[in-house]
Amino acid sequence: MFKLMNTVSITLMNEDNNQKPLNYGAFLKQAANEFGGYTLTNQEGGWLSDEINELMVDKSQKLDLSFEELDSGKSQVISNVANFLFDKDFGGQESIFVQLDGKPMLVFPGQVAEMMEFIESHYNVETKTTVK
Repeated sequence: MFKLMNTVSITLMNEDNNQKPLNYGAFLKQAANEFGGYTLTNQEGGWLSDEINELMVDKSQKLDLSFEELDSGKSQVISNVANFLFDKDFGGQESIFVQLDGKPMLVFPGQVAEMMEFIESHYNVETKTTVK
């Protein structure tokens, strides 16, 4: 018999804003430990720059984290990845793209705690995640 699973997806930029490669090794190890594995898919996205009116293109990877039930350990991995992406000393992102079972949301700095509350309530998690 098969089981229907849920998936949280987070877009991971390949480089920071200074074109320095980002290393997600520690988070991927946490994800494998908490979720039993993960899927990374290469992707490319673009937007029109307001400043120079040019198409800007970023290469990234989509991190898929699938689960039957979301618990505090899994929530913590999601929170850790989001905080890393926003941390000025690491990812330094202005926003991150997260999907809950394919439904997108754009998250901005300072919204990680709110994002985690939404995710945890969406998946009926009773314990709350520690957010920096």
